[in-house]
Amino acid sequence: MSSGLKFEIAGRTVNQKQFFDNIQKSAVDLATNAVRKRISGVRCPVHGKSAGDLRQVAGQDGNLQWTYSACCSELRSAVERSMS
Repeated sequence: MSSGLKFEIAGRTVNQKQFFDNIQKSAVDLATNAVRKRISGVRCPVHGKSAGDLRQVAGQDGNLQWTYSACCSELRSAVERSMS
C-alpha cells in the first residue's frame, strides 16, 4: 500500500528511509561542524597547540559524543571548558 508521499533530495526521488537517513546525517554534520568551530580557537596554554582529529562517535546512551587528540591534559581541560 502506497502512502502517496513522494520523497525527494536535490530533485532525486528517494525512499522514506533514505530521506530520513539524510536528515539525520545533515543534523549530525551540523553539530560536528559547530563543535569543530567552537574548539578551533582553543590553544594549549603550555604548548600552544590545538586539538585535532575530531571524530563523532555514538555514546552508549545514544547521544552524540566527540573524541579528539590533545597534546596534554591542559589542552583537554581548555577544550572541555570551551564546550561548557
